[in-house]
Amino acid sequence: MLQSFNFSNFKYPTPTIFATDLPFCTILVTYQDGVVKEVKHYLGDFAEEGSQAYEHFRR
Repeated sequence: MLQSFNFSNFKYPTPTIFATDLPFCTILVTYQDGVVKEVKHYLGDFAEEGSQAYEHFRR
């Protein structure tokens, strides 16, 4: 699934709003060749309709 999504090259959209009381999650994958990919997903970036993250993940 990671390969079909091309996770190793995924760049998380930059959030346009920030609030410190909303949760986040971190996805950390270590591939067999030792390469590590980390994506921090700040859940508050969906709050603003029209934001880059909102539009990207709405699809």
